[in-house]
Amino acid sequence: MAYIDGNGRCFVVPGPLGRSGSEHRIAFESTRAAASLFEPGPLGSRSRNPNVSAGGGATVWAFRTGSWSRAPGWGYVIGFYSLADLIGKLEAQHLRGKVSQLGIVAHGDLAGRIELDRDLTVESLPQFYADLGMLTQYLVPDAWVTFYSCIAGKAKEGSELLTSISKHLRGRTIVGFELYGFIGIGTNAAGMVKASETQYASVAVDPKQHATQGYLSPWCPYAKRAWDGQIVHLPLLEQNNRAGFACANPSCPGHSSVGHSCPGW
Repeated sequence: MAYIDGNGRCFVVPGPLGRSGSEHRIAFESTRAAASLFEPGPLGSRSRNPNVSAGGGATVWAFRTGSWSRAPGWGYVIGFYSLADLIGKLEAQHLRGKVSQLGIVAHGDLAGRIELDRDLTVESLPQFYADLGMLTQYLVPDAWVTFYSCIAGKAKEGSELLTSISKHLRGRTIVGFELYGFIGIGTNAAGMVKASETQYASVAVDPKQHATQGYLSPWCPYAKRAWDGQIVHLPLLEQNNRAGFACANPSCPGHSSVGHSCPGW
């Protein structure tokens, strides 16, 4: 987990939403104006197209790491240990069938891995079938489930994990990221996970791509989204390496810009 203090200094205390072998104290460019990476769709959006929004439903920020407080856009902030524990707490809040946006904050640090009470990977997924089946009872049919875990959505391994989960949460959009996440020391506002291409904020991604100025969200350029067993949106850095900036559509002929995509993708 990487923490940034109020003076703009960053203390890496094992791994930014992941793990690092040693502690580091490094400078952070705190004077740069923060620019949001959020796309127009608000929390609770019910479309694969992030620019098409629909309100309603409960928004839940669920965390295994860090300290969090409620913030605009997040109605519930819930600490948990395992998926079974989270399900019990959703039940205690009378949220059966009501959650439209679920953010899960957990360590990652490796493409295709989310660190819950035990690692969630493609290989271990069968161990989670029962919990995922229970979780569907608390999600609206077109809910969004976002894993705020460092680089868990990155590369082929990340795609395989997200699509595999989406097959067990049919109709829901499953989101992971190709970047690392940073949070501040102490209590943070729900939703405020800063994006960085590297584990160390002072050498983060090129400022032209705004990674040191924005925050991870289901609609930021660094999000990978899966739906019903297929990738429906590729993150910026991954799409940037594809011929013609081709999007997630397997029939995509290519685009003139990495920000473009085929209708419905």
